Amino acid sequence: MKIKKVLNHNSVLVTDGEGQESILMGKGIAFGYKKGDSVNTQLIDKQFGLISAGSGRNAFRSEFLEAFNGLAFAKTQISDIDDTIYLTLADHVHGIKLRVRKGAVNVRNPLKNDIKKLYPEEYAIGVKALEFIDETLCVQMEDDEAATIAIHFANACFFKDMTKIYGYIEIIRDIIALTEQRYRIHFNEDSISFFRFQSHLKYLAQKIISGDNRTNHHVNMALADAIKNTMRDYYEGACEIKRLLLDKYQYKLNEMDVLYLSINLQQIMLDGVIGKK
Repeated sequence: MKIKKVLNHNSVLVTDGEGQESILMGKGIAFGYKKGDSVNTQLIDKQFGLISAGSGRNAFRSEFLEAFNGLAFAKTQISDIDDTIYLTLADHVHGIKLRVRKGAVNVRNPLKNDIKKLYPEEYAIGVKALEFIDETLCVQMEDDEAATIAIHFANACFFKDMTKIYGYIEIIRDIIALTEQRYRIHFNEDSISFFRFQSHLKYLAQKIISGDNRTNHHVNMALADAIKNTMRDYYEGACEIKRLLLDKYQYKLNEMDVLYLSINLQQIMLDGVIGKK
């Protein structure tokens, strides 16, 4: 088996002589190795992939990976997926199998609605994955599981630490909740304005998670004065968001971010709400 990609010191993505892909895990199995090298089979502890049950040392057949056909469906929907998704999904579905055996199939995901709104493509893949799981494990699962699978895909696309993506979602949820409370409104989540506002919040959340407070723009004082004078209520709302982020996340928004938030707040208030609370 040849290494296709080193995932970390203890896991590799490999292809065999027939071109089939597998994930191999073992202590130090990838240390000092690179793409194209042969694997030291003595170091294999676990093998995940399109293999027959019982073949290989401590190997098992991942029904999910087989049904998902090497994640071909997912990759047609999202172009930039890190190959570590093979490992995380195989491990996740293995956990589902263990839950099925114990009779505890469904686990609630408190962030389900937020995940569904922020990651619609990934959530749709999660729903499709549940169909595959139902076919292979003969068990029907709640859509909370689709949200959890969606997080794995989002993590493989944008982040390398699962805790970061949950923090990312929390930041966006906090800003939306604060805005709705301040202006005593409900957002129209189907509106273009809400989509734009949410996209801006994603950008801010990524900056906060990465600790990036740089700006490529100098503050135009004439523009800043105009916003403060003609959009005072929205500027004050943006400043309130700034205080929230500083108090809870120890992140200080720069002035350009505050001004952009002010403009976004005005736009969404014009046609992105469905009524007062």
